[in-house]
Amino acid sequence: MEAVAYSNFRQNLRSIMKKVNDDAARLVVTTNDNSNIVVMSQDDYNAWMETFYLMQSPTNRKRINDSIKQLEKGLGKEHELFEIEGNPRQPRSQGLRQRQKQCRGAIYRAQPR
Repeated sequence: MEAVAYSNFRQNLRSIMKKVNDDAARLVVTTNDNSNIVVMSQDDYNAWMETFYLMQSPTNRKRINDSIKQLEKGLGKEHELFEIEGNPRQPRSQGLRQRQKQCRGAIYRAQPR
């Protein structure tokens, strides 16, 4: 991970932000008092938070890890993508049940529950 001094970061903020976004890179901004920060794109942050959320549940974490092992063994299946009607940017609290109903039966499960 690259690092940049705070003064350089401040002077070149726009170009550094563009580089972080374009390269999907993370950057450490260093200070004299070691109160460093990490800068990353919002897309990367959102992906990290989604992964963190999904891995919080031991059951879900096991299911994901088991699925990864199956894929590594070549036991995965390819399926065509399908469109979900409605607003894909709808907050999770709204429309989740509706999206789940639309997906029911269309999701492949490698192992029976």
